[in-house]
Amino acid sequence: MEILCSGLNELKKVVAMVFEAGKQNNIWLLKGEIGAGKTTFMHELAKYLGVGDAVSSPSYAIINEYETREGEPLYHFDYFRIKSPEEALDTGFMEYVDSGHYCFIEWPEKIESLIPEKYTELVISVTGPEERIFKVNLHG
Repeated sequence: MEILCSGLNELKKVVAMVFEAGKQNNIWLLKGEIGAGKTTFMHELAKYLGVGDAVSSPSYAIINEYETREGEPLYHFDYFRIKSPEEALDTGFMEYVDSGHYCFIEWPEKIESLIPEKYTELVISVTGPEERIFKVNLHG
């Protein structure tokens, strides 16, 4: 599934469509170049899921945990700065994945060997100053 987003004013609608298309998988891989909008997508997704806390990029913390309106944890990983899959394991990655809760992973290319068989892949492509294409692929 591909969705064109012409700007931030459409993002709320796009996030709902993307999430509904891939919500059967708890593991989400967020792919796209730097500045494509992965973290912006996460901000809007957190609102969609009723997260009351301020959502920030986990670039330095590596993992942020939020609570949805249903009281369920939602995990947001940013592995841009890690050097190896072993570093991800040191963060407790497998425990988060095995929890069954939603895990949204930025820069999954850094940990390919750890990704489970079943996941939703979201690829965000920049096609203009504010325009993006969101492509959802289900695996497993």
